[in-house]
Amino acid sequence: MYQRAVNASDIEKVELGFPGVTMQMLSSDAEGNGLYVMTTMAAGATIPAHSHSTADEFVYIVSGDFIEAGVAYAPGAVFYGVAGTTHGPHATKTGCVMITHFSAPLDFIPAA
Repeated sequence: MYQRAVNASDIEKVELGFPGVTMQMLSSDAEGNGLYVMTTMAAGATIPAHSHSTADEFVYIVSGDFIEAGVAYAPGAVFYGVAGTTHGPHATKTGCVMITHFSAPLDFIPAA
């Protein structure tokens, strides 16, 4: 049996500072070293190119269209990025939902 069960609809949505982009914290370990989040991007939303200083990132596209650096991807696409590497911009035409695992505490460093 699982030790924890949570309905995503019960988890607070946090605005990320980009219009139409919210994040829900699905889980994090007790030491704060890694976390799983669900990010929702409304139709037309964008997240600028950026990097994370210590967190490797694994992204799974659950639904909608996801545009990474100008290339469109469908549900089921998977992305992996090593800490310190720039990725994005991320965009969507119709909206999308993605599940992301960060291997370490999360920060957001805008690309130069």
